Amino acid sequence: MPSLKEQLDQMVKEVQPQVIEWRRHIHAHPCLSHQEGPTVAYVQDILRSFSDKLIITNPTEHSILADLKGGAGEGPMIALRADMDALPLEELTDVPFKSQNPGVMHACGHDTHTAMLLGAAKVLCAVQDKMKGTVRFVFQHSEEASPSGAKQMVAAGAMQGVDMVFGLHNDPSLAVGRASSRPGIASSAVIDFNITVHGKGGHASAPQLCTDPIVIASDIVMNLQTIVSRRIAASKVPVISVTTLQAGTGSFNVIPDTANIRGTIRALSDEGERDAPRMLEKTANAIAGLYGATCTFDWPEVVYSMRNDPKCFEIMKKVCMEKLVRWPGVVH
Repeated sequence: MPSLKEQLDQMVKEVQPQVIEWRRHIHAHPCLSHQEGPTVAYVQDILRSFSDKLIITNPTEHSILADLKGGAGEGPMIALRADMDALPLEELTDVPFKSQNPGVMHACGHDTHTAMLLGAAKVLCAVQDKMKGTVRFVFQHSEEASPSGAKQMVAAGAMQGVDMVFGLHNDPSLAVGRASSRPGIASSAVIDFNITVHGKGGHASAPQLCTDPIVIASDIVMNLQTIVSRRIAASKVPVISVTTLQAGTGSFNVIPDTANIRGTIRALSDEGERDAPRMLEKTANAIAGLYGATCTFDWPEVVYSMRNDPKCFEIMKKVCMEKLVRWPGVVH
């Protein structure tokens, strides 16, 4: 008689065609952050077909928890997590399962993550009587946008009683069969910023009577890069990217009163996460002051860096080394 491990391996192989089918359906029907209702309904219908022992709840309107308590005794609660939301992009492919929602596309692989977690749920439901402890399947909304779905789910109690959490993200830069991770900080903090430069508008023929916010904003954009290159140690350096610079109404001859700078900071160190926003404000204020202007700042919700527990990392690494073709080692 095959061992439980051998049975699981066989069931994983057998569920793969369904995982592909689920993924393609989700890919064809993408939903933006905080609009995942159709995906939630689809996933819940599939989960309900697996087992009546799967306890399904919605900690928030657009998220799902599905708990499977093992029948072989007490044990830890292990959470397996996937994200469900898509991106505001037009899909320009000819695949038969391309997006049917104009301007929305699963371009980051969350359709794959969701389908894979459904596959794991189906396999584990089949061996529920042999399991110890509880597995919590976490289907998260709004990974891509603010407010953060993860924070909302945690606030709603989704992590209560959980001992360990495992998740993954597809990586097209890795060859098939290869996995990578690291203990500690594994992905950067995301700190978005919005700077408004307040100057004084007027006619373009008399700039001396104005405090031109476009010139000031341009100077700020250039000098923000000195934070990265000159003011934080190379081993702790963040990335600062300006992604939007807006000013004016389209007129050829009017200098506006304000200009807006938007962008993001990505930091892999505590120092970068702490110091870069402070230095950004100091730099922008100093430059604006030189011109006789002022700045105001808006800091949307911060998404903190992901930190892998060393014990969980070792468990994951051991499994990957057993099951995958190649393990590249710890990625630094």
